[in-house]
Amino acid sequence: MKTYKTKIVIIIILAITIFCAAYSQAEEADIRATVLWSCFVPGGGHFYLGQPNAGNAYLLTEGLLLIGGMSTKSNPGMAENEWNLFFANALKIHELNIFTSYREARTINQNLGYINPIDTTSLPQLYLAPFKWKNLSSPYVYGFLIAGIGINMLQASLNQQRRDYDSIDTIDMMGVTLDRSAGTTAYAFSWITLDLNAAVSEECAYRGVLQAEAEESIGKTAGLLVSSGIFGLGHVTNWVDGASWVNGGVATLAGIYLGWLFQKNGYRLEESIAAHFWFNVAAGTTLFIMDPANNPLGLKINFRI
Repeated sequence: MKTYKTKIVIIIILAITIFCAAYSQAEEADIRATVLWSCFVPGGGHFYLGQPNAGNAYLLTEGLLLIGGMSTKSNPGMAENEWNLFFANALKIHELNIFTSYREARTINQNLGYINPIDTTSLPQLYLAPFKWKNLSSPYVYGFLIAGIGINMLQASLNQQRRDYDSIDTIDMMGVTLDRSAGTTAYAFSWITLDLNAAVSEECAYRGVLQAEAEESIGKTAGLLVSSGIFGLGHVTNWVDGASWVNGGVATLAGIYLGWLFQKNGYRLEESIAAHFWFNVAAGTTLFIMDPANNPLGLKINFRI
């Protein structure tokens, strides 16, 4: 639950940042109000812009995920640190809702008052970005995948008490005990689905909105660093755990890299999304193989005696 509280704080920071930064933009009232509505009401920014179809789509999707999350939360069989995947995906959809309504507001205003462009790539194309050959073949993408493997191999190897994948007996997920094969399949499906939602929504929100506005307000370099720092803060899941702050530091460095890639590509998001996705997939796969007890979804792993 701590991770969701952190994300809520980040959304509030995002709303305040855009609210303040938008004072310097033309047609600032439209963009300011759009972002505030979208931050605090699912689909609110689209409703404000007179786009009920998009607003209702976000409202319905987030609502169903939150209902599923509340139902899952009451399951006594869930592990203490297990992620509630319904809540996690609802948060990703909400981040995406902030970006799409913000983008619509800037498009309606014909980007008036902004120096840098807004990425108008359709959502289906953004979701396909990690699987396009032009991105898969980019060294900026597969190099980041290799980095994800290396960083997490190092992290796993530092745990002297770890037991590897071959030692797994069963896996508990959402209160259900699965054998190793079924548990691995469930883990892979859940992790990849969440990774795809996270890569698209976080790049859209942190790079497409936060970094974009920060750069317009305080300059290219400062905007990159500030938005990356907030991105890192969003990955601190336990405020009193030193290891969590280390993860936040790694995320900050990743944010700088992804933000630089965003700049390099003329403020287009596809390559940053692809790099983000494959880094996460590599990280979660490496940890699950080398140190499954510390898997990123917090699933309880039962080992053979």
